[in-house]
Amino acid sequence: MNRIGYSAMSGMNLEARRQEIIANNIAAANIPGYKAEFLLSSPNKGSSGDSVVGVSGGKIKVDFTQGTLKNTGRQMDFALQGDGFFKVKTTDNKFLYTRNGAFALDQNMTLVTDQGFQVVDDNDNPIVFLPDDNISNLEVKSDGTLTLRGTLEEGFVYRDMAKLGIAQVENKEDLERLTGSYFRMAQGKTAKVPEAPEVFHVSNCRLETSNVSPVKSMVQMIQSSREFEMGSRVMKMLSDMSSKEERTFGT
Repeated sequence: MNRIGYSAMSGMNLEARRQEIIANNIAAANIPGYKAEFLLSSPNKGSSGDSVVGVSGGKIKVDFTQGTLKNTGRQMDFALQGDGFFKVKTTDNKFLYTRNGAFALDQNMTLVTDQGFQVVDDNDNPIVFLPDDNISNLEVKSDGTLTLRGTLEEGFVYRDMAKLGIAQVENKEDLERLTGSYFRMAQGKTAKVPEAPEVFHVSNCRLETSNVSPVKSMVQMIQSSREFEMGSRVMKMLSDMSSKEERTFGT
């Protein structure tokens, strides 16, 4: 395959992959805290290293910019504003990180995610409520401390329950995406407890929406489709030229 053909083919492969990523972003646009992905590519160098021959297959990156906050009125919904991730523990005692704060209580009154993972406190312990706790009185401080307002008989005194485990990841490249909502740390890498609480703000009765713009994503899809179509035309032109040469000069 000549250089023009290789460039066209590599470009088509790149755009096909880009369209798949854009489609995944659109499908996940309603997942709370979802972070969009994008494809980062670069030119390929020829064997001599001084000329461009097509483009690379690209590397998937995650856009960790803040999503907007949406009021839900549900006490068990939590939103993170700023830098940080909710820390959760799987059934096999592995820690994952998420911006999806749509939590609930399981049958044991333990705070869990929509996948049943335990939401841990700042000491990596599960957060467990008492059977008589009135969840409608649950509030959260900006640093993630959960508080329950007492009843009239208790003088409306607030009781601190636990502090949500919030992890900070300085280098987001250390995060590996598992699903739309959950990340894990790459092997040998660890998250840390934020030294300055003001780097994030926690609130409840709210959720962070995804940072996907469906309109922008559709525009990107159209642009990518046009790039793919252009490459396809080039390949057809080269094929027609090759067929014409064979008919004219023989094989």
